[in-house]
Amino acid sequence: MLKIVFVGMLIIASQTAFSQSYWEKGEAYIEQLKGNSPDHDGASLRTYLFQDVNYDGIYEVVEMTNKIEERSPGFLVYELSAAFYQPNVYSYTNGEFKAGCEDCSWYWQTKLLDHEHWKHLLENPVNLSKDSQQLIDANRKLFMSEIDRLIEETKRHLSQ
Repeated sequence: MLKIVFVGMLIIASQTAFSQSYWEKGEAYIEQLKGNSPDHDGASLRTYLFQDVNYDGIYEVVEMTNKIEERSPGFLVYELSAAFYQPNVYSYTNGEFKAGCEDCSWYWQTKLLDHEHWKHLLENPVNLSKDSQQLIDANRKLFMSEIDRLIEETKRHLSQ
């Protein structure tokens, strides 16, 4: 019985060490990504998070980019900002984070549905605020071009 308890404690200790090292590496990787990301007044224009995008129990680092906002910080109203987010996913393999994700088709499918939904809203923004409607009317070509680019990029991820 004592051997079983001891083995159990070793497993828990090794998992805790892995987990702590994993999170520390993830946080360091996010800091590295932030250092290379565009910023405005010293604040990164990209959002970073840990998310288990393929439900394998190991969290990926997700970097949310928004090309329109990166080119012109503050241009988009908050409501429209979500339409143009595109994630970069970094998976933890062999002790480090690397670009890409295996078995993430469900994640990319949900992103594709998000972008297609936003495309419909941009084409017919009646359910959006007046500020958003005016911004869309004034920038329809730019917004449609960007949402089409995001849809194609997401389809590319799905085909990998």
